[in-house]
Amino acid sequence: MQTDFRAIQIAQMVDFYKHQGLMQHETDARFIVTNIIKFYIPTLTDFTIECLVDMYVR
Repeated sequence: MQTDFRAIQIAQMVDFYKHQGLMQHETDARFIVTNIIKFYIPTLTDFTIECLVDMYVR
């Protein structure tokens, strides 16, 4: 089984931004996480991205 390192990279980037204090407001957090996900996995649909953002922000 092969590991998808994109998921690990996304989680690390989200964690980095949280520790920098840049995700204190939900609006900012949603914007940052959306852009991180779109950067690492640009082929996802908007609905899928929104579901992942909900998972990371809440």
